[in-house]
Amino acid sequence: MICPRAYLLSLSALVLLAACGGSIRDSHYNRGVRHQDGGRLAAATREYREAIEEDDENTEAYYNLGTVYHEIGKLDKAKAAYEKALTIRTHPRTLINLADIYEKKGDLKRALAFLDQALEEDDDSAYTYCYRGFYHERRGDLTKAMEDYGAGIDVEPEDPFAHLRLGKLRWKMGKKDLGLQSLEEAVGLDSTYAPAWKALGDLSREMGQTSRSIRAYERLSTLEPDNMESRLLLGKLYLERGDAHRALTSLWRARLLSPKDERLSDLILRAYGDLLAEEIEKQDGNLDRIDALQKRLKEIRERAASPE
Repeated sequence: MICPRAYLLSLSALVLLAACGGSIRDSHYNRGVRHQDGGRLAAATREYREAIEEDDENTEAYYNLGTVYHEIGKLDKAKAAYEKALTIRTHPRTLINLADIYEKKGDLKRALAFLDQALEEDDDSAYTYCYRGFYHERRGDLTKAMEDYGAGIDVEPEDPFAHLRLGKLRWKMGKKDLGLQSLEEAVGLDSTYAPAWKALGDLSREMGQTSRSIRAYERLSTLEPDNMESRLLLGKLYLERGDAHRALTSLWRARLLSPKDERLSDLILRAYGDLLAEEIEKQDGNLDRIDALQKRLKEIRERAASPE
């Protein structure tokens, strides 16, 4: 099971105040959170360890230390940190992350037990149901996965993650129209939810719904400006729709992000070829101009077709 990224994020001070009713922890802990949120994981590890040295009951520091180790693949250290956190206070996030570690280690029985325990601790959260559903989906039990995703939506109808998981599962089961409906629901609930826009674009493209797919990838490109693949796919879709100008705009942006991607060279050449073909059609009796454009078009198409 791939532990969803959201549960590997550090617990911020505001989350702790709301969830735990406690005071903001010592400065080492706060600095650890800032380092972790900024991607400085070695520094975050040092600060969390310092926080634990000062207060060995700092459950949040143990949990966050576990998420750092989890993210960099040091699963035994992550497991030890999570288990220590659980001796101080039981929290669904800790249980879910432990389930992920046990599944990676091949202990599926323990993994499922932790997910069940997480639901016992928090049965009114869509996320908790969805993570167990994701486990069942990974194991191939799609019926149980569907039940958990549905239960998540029942307890939190406006949770976009639950609708995303349900939509992708329906797609996997061949229920594409229903999957599309769920994905539209997800982006409707949260218009900034990039994974849902990505899934909506992919499914729409597979179903041949070009306009819907373009809308989804355009939104994804706005949310993730450095996402080269979404811009490449937009370029392809615009070419399929006969809009070479927009295709070139997307493809050149993709080229800036990935200058050496050979797929882009081919697509850009094709787009220029389409533009030349359009220009030829606009010529009215200018035979010399038409002849020159046709020669150039032939060169471009030969170059695009070349394996080199």
